[in-house]
Amino acid sequence: MTILRSKHKCFLVALLILLLLVNSGCWGRRETGDLAIVGSIGLDLIEPDDEEVLVSLEIVNPDALAVGPQRPPGGPQVAWIIREQATSASNAIAAMQRRTPRWLFLGQISTLVVGQTLARRGILPYLDFFVRHGEFRRTIALNVCDSASGLLQRPFIEELPSRTLDGLMLAVPASGQTTTVDLNEFLRALSEPGIEPIAVHTVGRETKDLIIKDIGEELQQEEPAESRDEPMEAGEELPAMLPPDAPILDPIPERGTAELMPGMTIMVGLAAFRDDRLVGFLDGYDARGYLWVAGRMYKGHFELSTLFWDGGTIGLHLVRLNTRFSPVVRDGELMGMQVSVQPDFQVVEVMSPISLGEPGVIDDIENALNRAIEAEIDRSLEIIRHFQSDIYGFGQSLFRAHPKIWEEMEGDWNEEHFPNLTIDVEVRSRVRGAETLLRE
Repeated sequence: MTILRSKHKCFLVALLILLLLVNSGCWGRRETGDLAIVGSIGLDLIEPDDEEVLVSLEIVNPDALAVGPQRPPGGPQVAWIIREQATSASNAIAAMQRRTPRWLFLGQISTLVVGQTLARRGILPYLDFFVRHGEFRRTIALNVCDSASGLLQRPFIEELPSRTLDGLMLAVPASGQTTTVDLNEFLRALSEPGIEPIAVHTVGRETKDLIIKDIGEELQQEEPAESRDEPMEAGEELPAMLPPDAPILDPIPERGTAELMPGMTIMVGLAAFRDDRLVGFLDGYDARGYLWVAGRMYKGHFELSTLFWDGGTIGLHLVRLNTRFSPVVRDGELMGMQVSVQPDFQVVEVMSPISLGEPGVIDDIENALNRAIEAEIDRSLEIIRHFQSDIYGFGQSLFRAHPKIWEEMEGDWNEEHFPNLTIDVEVRSRVRGAETLLRE
């Protein structure tokens, strides 16, 4: 009887395993041919006081992306841009689904582009959709541009705008003038005390956003961006209050040959937020001044003028950066913030009649680097103080080290304390290389 019971149990276990294998599978599966894969998404406002959001989706055509002999020259379009205006992003996507013969698949979205007008109003209500929807990933890269819908039409080298944007997010930190920000980091900065969020500042032309940034006015876009096959006529007016080259996708005359080159996407710096509202931009060296203090520069080229060595320049690459800052507190009162910046450089080019092996030359270069970096930091500090937005996280360091003092200052930190905070910056550069080995 014992043997029969044992065999009976083994039979039942085997039967259960067989039933599990038979019933396995993906219950909610959809074939690839039934999907409209979305590569990137843009959120924008046509009017600053508009109550409806303009949503743009880049739908990928996988068949047109085939490589090798399968794809003939001048083949089908690799992507389509569809737009819908609605009271919310979810309603807009639902409206797009009514005119799309395939199921919109959002799980492959890698980039979210937010128009400047929407960003200045506040983007948190619109981010709620990306947090709650199960298909979105928290690693979506966050970009701010003048026109979100126009940016999605600007591929360069890569065939898809989404691939261009995704590749830029991986590559541009090597420029040393911007960094990468994803949705998760942005939301974390919103929820933590003493630090304000940032995003990447992206443009379709290198000069496009700079005019608006200097004027300090909001974008007044009246119509969505559009593609154009031919360059603009001289004196032609656009149906929007924008710089003449934005966001219409005209070819750019190449310097030297005057050949018309396609418009390209460029990540020029950072967008600073106060809570969830855009307050300003840091571009180029201004953004680099922030990166020095924040410790977010991992690579980058630095050109040092050597006028005190009979002219010329020295090119250096950043090898390593160590940054620390801590609050200075005396008798329970915040006196200021101590910032230590320690970059290591590698000399990559010498366009000057000097010899790095001469005594004192390396020391002179390091001192010149210290002065140049301090100037960039001071410049960015001045701009960010004007924004009244502590994107550095000075308040966060105060909160962690002295929570009681932070509790007293938290209410008006951005308006009063941060703009008037005494910040003592110390830069100690080090030039690495074969010549430095000669020094003791």
